Amino acid sequence: MKRSRFWILALTGVLAGAATAADVRYVAVDIPKESATLSLAEVEVVTKDGKNIARQGSATQSSTANNGAAARAIDGRTDANWGSGTITHSEENVPFPVWELDLGKAVPLDQIERITVWNRGEGLGGRLNGFRVTAADADRKIVWEGNKPNAERQNIFVPQANRGPRVGQTLETIPQLAERARLAILAQSININALRDGLKQYAEKYPENYPNAKDIAAGIDALQKRIEGGDKDFDSLYADYRKLQKEILLQHPAVDFDEIIFISRDRGTPQGLFSNYAGNTGWLGNNEGTLRGGGSGYKGKILRGPLDQDKAPNRQPTVLRESSVYMGDLCLDWDGKTLLMSSGEKEKGTPWGLYEMDVDGKNWRSAYKNADNEVDIYDACYLPDGRIVTTASVGFQGVPCVSGGDIVSNLVLINKDRTGMRRLTFDQDCNWNPEVYPNGRLVYLRWEYTDSAHYFSRVMMTMNQDGTDQQEFYGSNSYWPNSIFGQQHIPGSSTKFVGIVSGHHGVFRKGELVMFDVSKGRIETQGAVHKFGFAGKPIENITKDRLVDNIKPYFLHPRPLNDELVLAAKQDEEGKNFKLVLIDIFDNCLTLWEMPDASLYEPIPLKATKRPPVQPDRIVPGAKTCNVYMANVYRGQNTLKDVPHGTVKKLRVFHYEYAPRYAGGHYAIGMEGPWDPRVLHGTVDVEEDGSTMFVFPAQTPLSVQPLDSEGRALQLMRSWLVGQPGETISCIGCHENQNAAAPSGQVTAAARKKPQQIQNWYGPPRGWAFERELQPVLDAKCVGCHNGKSTAKNAIGQPIPNFEYNPKLGWGKFSESYLALHPYVRRNGPEGDYHVLNPLEFHATTSDLYQILKKGHHGVVLTPEEWDRIITWIDLNVPYYGTWTEFGARQRMIDQRRRYERETTNLDFDPERIVNPYKPGAVKFAAPTGKTVAKPAQKPTVAGWPFDGAAKQGQRQTLTLDVGGGKAITLVKIPAGQFVMGSDDETNAEAPAHAAAVDKPFYMGTTEVTMGMMREFDPTFENGVYDMHYKDQVRRGYFVNDPDFPAIRVSYDQAQAFCDWLSKKTGKKVRLPTETEWEYACRAGTDTPMNYGDFNADFGKHANLADVTMKKLAVQGVDPQPIRNPNQWMDFEKKDPRFNDGVLHLAKVGSYQPNAFGLYDMHGNVAEWTTSPFVSYEGGPGFDGANPELKVIRGGSWYQRQIRASSANRWGYPQWQHPYNVGFRVVVEE
Repeated sequence: MKRSRFWILALTGVLAGAATAADVRYVAVDIPKESATLSLAEVEVVTKDGKNIARQGSATQSSTANNGAAARAIDGRTDANWGSGTITHSEENVPFPVWELDLGKAVPLDQIERITVWNRGEGLGGRLNGFRVTAADADRKIVWEGNKPNAERQNIFVPQANRGPRVGQTLETIPQLAERARLAILAQSININALRDGLKQYAEKYPENYPNAKDIAAGIDALQKRIEGGDKDFDSLYADYRKLQKEILLQHPAVDFDEIIFISRDRGTPQGLFSNYAGNTGWLGNNEGTLRGGGSGYKGKILRGPLDQDKAPNRQPTVLRESSVYMGDLCLDWDGKTLLMSSGEKEKGTPWGLYEMDVDGKNWRSAYKNADNEVDIYDACYLPDGRIVTTASVGFQGVPCVSGGDIVSNLVLINKDRTGMRRLTFDQDCNWNPEVYPNGRLVYLRWEYTDSAHYFSRVMMTMNQDGTDQQEFYGSNSYWPNSIFGQQHIPGSSTKFVGIVSGHHGVFRKGELVMFDVSKGRIETQGAVHKFGFAGKPIENITKDRLVDNIKPYFLHPRPLNDELVLAAKQDEEGKNFKLVLIDIFDNCLTLWEMPDASLYEPIPLKATKRPPVQPDRIVPGAKTCNVYMANVYRGQNTLKDVPHGTVKKLRVFHYEYAPRYAGGHYAIGMEGPWDPRVLHGTVDVEEDGSTMFVFPAQTPLSVQPLDSEGRALQLMRSWLVGQPGETISCIGCHENQNAAAPSGQVTAAARKKPQQIQNWYGPPRGWAFERELQPVLDAKCVGCHNGKSTAKNAIGQPIPNFEYNPKLGWGKFSESYLALHPYVRRNGPEGDYHVLNPLEFHATTSDLYQILKKGHHGVVLTPEEWDRIITWIDLNVPYYGTWTEFGARQRMIDQRRRYERETTNLDFDPERIVNPYKPGAVKFAAPTGKTVAKPAQKPTVAGWPFDGAAKQGQRQTLTLDVGGGKAITLVKIPAGQFVMGSDDETNAEAPAHAAAVDKPFYMGTTEVTMGMMREFDPTFENGVYDMHYKDQVRRGYFVNDPDFPAIRVSYDQAQAFCDWLSKKTGKKVRLPTETEWEYACRAGTDTPMNYGDFNADFGKHANLADVTMKKLAVQGVDPQPIRNPNQWMDFEKKDPRFNDGVLHLAKVGSYQPNAFGLYDMHGNVAEWTTSPFVSYEGGPGFDGANPELKVIRGGSWYQRQIRASSANRWGYPQWQHPYNVGFRVVVEE
């Protein structure tokens, strides 16, 4: 018999006898388990006249999460999906969750026809398994109870009096249940192993502190015996556990103080936990006239009390100060007598400032407050000499990813007499948590995302007390951790610290409590040595935006006592308040202070601490420059891996001009370009040994790019250095490992010379703007053909772009010519892989624009300066605007920025000054003068060609090479023959078409070598990721690491090494093909541009090329996803949208139809190395890009249109380069 959809649970049969009369006032739904999550779609109480009287009642529940309020279950909607907004939600995995309905008045039980409990859907209905429904009268006496072991979507109960195991008992109130749940949670927290491990280590290490170790051990044994015996007296169990914790933790020698100072904030009032992507205070939104000021609505206190709450009179602390505005960021002076903090005034529109008071609560006074109401000052620490380092919003910057709406604060130094300030950091985004370490160095957190993934780019930095020698301390180029807030050094150590690992979006400032040791490593989890609450478990290297959402336990404000014990704020077991705890590395966690209606934060041991050394200032007051010294630009963390020494000739030197308040955005300065304008200063020479030293403006965020002999950037820094007045910044290399030893006894060439002056770039330093710097080149060399009147089209019928100047701006406030040109450039965009990029990943040579021009574009000949301008634009990430004034930022914000630069720095450079305004018509177009392809009157011919490839090949002969690991390369025999090589219909590089011959047959791999095959040769090899557009990225990019994908980013040298390895392994002579062999094999007898037809033939079944799927690169949103119908400006990648090959990036090898010789993917997927030099064919017109030191690649890739992937198409790279889209296939000589 088919089971009914509805399960009616009648606790008595239809023929049951009459029940005692009873009334119902309360209906409860609960899950009687020690760990459960209660979610309800609807609860209906239906009387016999058909009315749902639940709608008239009121609902409560034991806890609420995700805004899933209790009232949702009586809103009359039974929707199964959470997105409907009609489902309740308790906290997850809590003891005894309960939902309760008060009908408002008693209703006779015999008038209730049914109680229906609607479950949620989405695969989460199993959470309700084992639930029960209880009905109780006005005195909370239970009159009926039903249960359901296996919950269904709709659960119908027919209640009858006096049925159920708890009838006659009293229904617990929600507060009573909450207390029982609390005790159960506390009992669950009992950790016998932690007690034993802690006692063992501490008693052995500090025997004089633990004379009672045996008694403690006996107490642990007794507690364990009670638990194993099933004792459920949770209150007593926890009391005994707490006593043992106190004996183990409070006897520790690191607990060398009696009192603490801390903060309380009442529940239901602001908690002062600001977002992870903003400073602690600032202006609100984009309203220039509204300050958050000191805040309002706070109910906070600064408190003082004994370390153990049980020792306080009436378990209450002493109130030092109470306020309705924010008080926080506590810092205790070295002598333990003065407390420094951030706070505000009650008046609206008043900024935050620094205040001090004595530790007895007396002598409250202002430590520093800016007279200007537009500058906030907060989050400070004392220096050993009595000065203060604090964050201040003097830069008048805004966080660019929110269009400048969140205000940026950087570090400043306040004089000892509190008379003025000097700016120390010049960072794009916020600084947080400055602290002086025992070695005297200052450590702080900085957020940076110039062209990097901004969800992950908060880096711990270190510097001297005067701001000199700024260096990375932890987390540069790391996806984990997203953030480390509240970092504090381990007493006596300058390498070990603890901090709160948190995410970007999601919970604010709270997270996991982790101990680090930078001597173990500084990247991702390398230096993470312990996560509190998870003793003995490895720390996972996770890439995730909301890194710590829904984790337990949450911590805040750690204060390590040594490398074993940490004083911290920890969220309580119910997830309501923060309490103060002492936790050790074994996960013994002792609650010190807690309050039922308030959270407790920022505990500080009340004691004097050893004053770190006072560092003498190294700056030169009044100086306006610094020296920048790099010992070896080739030295670093894979920054210029495999780039031959001597390749770097110069450094391009520029600085970032950050977004003012209320300005900016990822598409503000350029389309899929930079966040910030680039102020280009010029170039400096690099010595043969890789060293350089030059003079640069102090107090300016400097970035450099290593350039080759043609002025092309070999790597992108995507970060900055800052030198203080008169300082010499010294670097070992680029992105060097701070733990690596500096070369000893080595005097570089640069060190033996005076620092260079920067060689200006065609004029004085200025913001690089497309209209002013590049439009004149288009005017001179391009607009004769590329103009608004042209009707010309390319070989696949697409109109040629228009590069004419038009004063009327187009989409995104960009010019028409800019919008037409930028799609021809591969670049990093506003966000790229935050790991150090592969060298030359976005080298100019990988861009279509560069390749077109280098291959002789219709006779266009560029001057060296014109080339330099194009290359510089590419390398600077295709900016359009060069100043914020040109962009349209608020002038008052720019003026205020300049004002504070004058007051807090020695700067006198005006980045908004335009020294070379664009003058329409000033540059006239000149017709091209270079050679072009001369089309012969008659195409060259070769006897017997074209031919039927399959027929010429005859019975196909194959060869198999065992690579290992179950992988093998299948090769097919290619017959000898003649053909016409090259093309007179493409570019100078392919011309002229000419007769060529393959004299001997050979075997060629039917597919490209896969990533899996490369890993047999080199187990560390991986394809990596391909860059993603837009911002808000939550991963490194598009991963292309399928072992069946063709290998990419393979250098010619790597491919040759693979061939040598495989030759030795198989005994065959394995090598790369010549380009003659490659083109002959690709054509397989055809004379058409593609081996399956002409350029307009549908390639969807034949090749992986730039097709309609490229639209998926037009993305938006958090974790960017494809836009359904993107406009042409977002969908700008060059492609042929007529055809669909079914994949966006790489395809598994052999996915498409082979050519007549049985070879797959000769067009597209990945370009392939050949052994031939990239030179002009004999008799050809020649082209600028020809270079015998380059090796030819063939076939194009998934990223190219068919017009760049023909049988004849050629390009060249140096044999050490790892191009993003290049792989290889092998041949074997017969």
